[in-house]
Amino acid sequence: MAIDIIRDTWNDIMQQCFDGVWKNIWPAVVNDFRGFAADKFISDARHEIVEMAKSVGFEQVIEENVAELLSSHREELSNEDLLELDREHYEEEEPMEENERPSPTSSHNERHG
Repeated sequence: MAIDIIRDTWNDIMQQCFDGVWKNIWPAVVNDFRGFAADKFISDARHEIVEMAKSVGFEQVIEENVAELLSSHREELSNEDLLELDREHYEEEEPMEENERPSPTSSHNERHG
């Protein structure tokens, strides 16, 4: 019973409390990393993407286009969106001629023969 209370209390102590105490006692062991500056990191990445695109001949690429493309990938696709993408992919594929389609026996022989 007492052990459970001590364990629960110990688990409730935030890392920041430990860091604050240890920073005064032994600063070298304190992890004071608070994360990356996300805005600067993303801005630098966008700029680098634009520069790479321009270096391979895509002169019309601008940072706003890259930002729009990247932000579009943050949105979760619905089931309807996924079905639509699958349908579009299927329609874009060129239909195979009858003689280009692999026969069930030839693909079986290739795998096992």
